[in-house]
Amino acid sequence: MIDWLRREAIEPEIELGDRTLPIDLIRNRRAKRLTLRLAPDGSAVRITLPHWCRSVEAIGFVHARRDWLTEQLAKIPPKRDPVAERRLMYRGTQIALDWRADAPRRPDLDDDTLTIGGPQDTLTRRLQRWLEAEALRLFAADARDYCSAAGLDTASVRLTRARKRWGSCSSEGVLRLNWRLVQAPDAIRRSVVAHEVAHLVHFDHSPAFHALLGELYEGDIDQANRWLSWRGSSKAPILPAMRLTSRFNAKAGFADLWDYLREPRPYRWPLLAVSFAIPLGGLLALTQESHFRPPDAPKVSYISTFAEGRSDEEIRQSNIANQQRKEAREAERAELQERKVEAYKALGRATGLDVDAMEREAAIERAREEAAAEARRRELYAAGSDGADNGE
Repeated sequence: MIDWLRREAIEPEIELGDRTLPIDLIRNRRAKRLTLRLAPDGSAVRITLPHWCRSVEAIGFVHARRDWLTEQLAKIPPKRDPVAERRLMYRGTQIALDWRADAPRRPDLDDDTLTIGGPQDTLTRRLQRWLEAEALRLFAADARDYCSAAGLDTASVRLTRARKRWGSCSSEGVLRLNWRLVQAPDAIRRSVVAHEVAHLVHFDHSPAFHALLGELYEGDIDQANRWLSWRGSSKAPILPAMRLTSRFNAKAGFADLWDYLREPRPYRWPLLAVSFAIPLGGLLALTQESHFRPPDAPKVSYISTFAEGRSDEEIRQSNIANQQRKEAREAERAELQERKVEAYKALGRATGLDVDAMEREAAIERAREEAAAEARRRELYAAGSDGADNGE
């Protein structure tokens, strides 16, 4: 135990070959053992540990399995940077990327060359937006073809960025397809769309579903599935992941906004005005000074039980009568209290108690307490008089 306390803290990172990966510690109260995983893109090592497990033990567990992690990291295909390579995968083929600062910002595809301009620091993001727009266009056309063949209304299409699913179909009839399929060959992409359209009729993988899929899809569905399974381990984004600083780059953001405004879109200026008016209105409402006037004086209603127009003699006689009634009530209460005392004395004598002796002791105790209180009052009075004399 002492030896463990003396050990230096281990940094949550590990060297695998020529790379240093961070170790993400994920605590889970339901976990009963250590679970080690490598991030899909190879950017970090993730270990799930029970809440009672020490972090140093989990990090040591990771270092003990360095060889296995190295093997798993070698299986991950390297990321591709189309901006640096000037090559981009589109519909199963490599197209050349021709970036020029003086070229139009809107991408223009001519045969196997994609020409694009604008700032280079936002090129990655604009390429991804172009690929997503192309994916949505192709998916919509594929869904229209297969829905028509199945006798269905054209389904709505949405894009997803899922890492473990190529597509899905909701109970509302919405197809959600992975935008990265735009980089796959057309036959592969269409096989996924046909698969999801078949789910609009059969929401399972029953023989009827596979029969309908075989009727809808024009190619070899087994070959397409093998291609998807083979590429399943490399579904990480072909485009490099953007860093936090590039996501919140103000210069690049304003450049994209200006590029968006220059495009001939309907209602762009009214929408821009509304988008600026809402936050500005909120700021004005929050910063506006409020003025409060003094509250109104309360209205007081006086209640009186005396009759109006009484003379002084009548008031004096009324006060005397009230005082007499007060004294009569006090005398009545004193008499009642005396009767209670006599009753308790009689009860005490009946039970054999010396009531007279007890009464004398009580009188002596009251006299002692009154004397002590009087002495205390005299002492305080004398102290106050001395203080006043010294102050003068």
